[in-house]
Amino acid sequence: MSQHEIEKSGSSQSRRSYFDDPDINGPVVTPCRNLTLHERFSEKAAKFPDTPAIISDDGNYTYEQVEKLSNALARKISELTDGKSSFVGISMERSALVVVGILSIIKAGSAYVPLDPTYPKERLHDMLADTKDPIVITTSNLKPVFADHDVLIL
Repeated sequence: MSQHEIEKSGSSQSRRSYFDDPDINGPVVTPCRNLTLHERFSEKAAKFPDTPAIISDDGNYTYEQVEKLSNALARKISELTDGKSSFVGISMERSALVVVGILSIIKAGSAYVPLDPTYPKERLHDMLADTKDPIVITTSNLKPVFADHDVLIL
């Protein structure tokens, strides 16, 4: 039954019941309490530290592990940026650590700049120049690509 059919078929109460039915749409989620993404994540990590937060081919990470890794990296980013918001590049092959990197950048109050490692080296350098030479989070195998920039190895 489409939403249009539901609207035609009954009252607002029947529409609400249909869309709030946990058997159809999963559990009803309470509205967000004006928390940022990283605040919500930290809250969840405090409540469910041993619950898997990331499940991937390259490894599984609990909420507690992601929280600790992202907090440590966020502190390092804040040190390198003197606590000021800035651009932070992230260049990694797809992995669970990309999530940790992005969460760290957000926690540090910075904006992340996705740098696809498959781009030509010249293109990556142009992107970095456009963002006034940000810090770059990457892996050790990609470090040589960013030799002229501050690099954090994850």
